[in-house]
Amino acid sequence: MGRSGAERGWHFLTGEKESIDRLAQAVGYRYTYDAEQKQYAHSTGIVVLSPQGKISRYFYGIEYSPRDLRLSLVEASENKIGSPIDQLLLFCYHYDPTTGKYSLVIMNVLRLAGLVTALGLGAFVIIMLRRERFGVARQARQKAEDRVGP
Repeated sequence: MGRSGAERGWHFLTGEKESIDRLAQAVGYRYTYDAEQKQYAHSTGIVVLSPQGKISRYFYGIEYSPRDLRLSLVEASENKIGSPIDQLLLFCYHYDPTTGKYSLVIMNVLRLAGLVTALGLGAFVIIMLRRERFGVARQARQKAEDRVGP
């Protein structure tokens, strides 16, 4: 690269031309050698592969959203990478191939909000029933103690 320190942040893979050509062809990556400039001309992007070597996602350009990249890795790895929060994000976000980004899926968000509301109401009802039950039992004990007297 001609920049000092680049070796600490960049890792370049090298190989035989035939191997590189096969890999590039397998993922649909095209490049050509520009003899005048003495360099290869190619588009920029990232190809995310699954552990089985299947193409999961393409990211084009030179800037990638960390969220999109992380979610694509979680998705590609069949949920073997990432936290439960990543799984929740994947429920609410889906990959849109027309924009090349993950976007919010409102119906899944509404379903999730409905589930949280139902769980909250259920917990509230259970707590109130237990309080009532303990209150009735406490009143019964108090009445029995009052009848017996000191």
